[in-house]
Amino acid sequence: MDIKQIQSFLEECKRLLWEKFWTVESHTEDVLWSFTKLTEEVGELAEQINKRRGRQSAYKWSFSQEDLEDEIADVIFAASMLAVDFWVDLETLLKRKKWKIETKLK
Repeated sequence: MDIKQIQSFLEECKRLLWEKFWTVESHTEDVLWSFTKLTEEVGELAEQINKRRGRQSAYKWSFSQEDLEDEIADVIFAASMLAVDFWVDLETLLKRKKWKIETKLK
């Protein structure tokens, strides 16, 4: 799957989620919901990292690589959905970021 296909997939997901679940009445509310979802997913990723390091409470489930990977995917998905909220072209964004990193490393 290339970046353009991912962008189309995300836009379709956003449309389907909007139709099925969301009742927000403004773009601002939509963005706030997406941002809140992103922070929730980052928290869940942090929990998985703590489990891997053995620093999670004993009552929590044990670490699994698959759960960690799922949380990373959730963070990427949630961040990408936020980009969709702001009509950001992911391919352009990622190319620009790659260029900035390459420039700093030279």
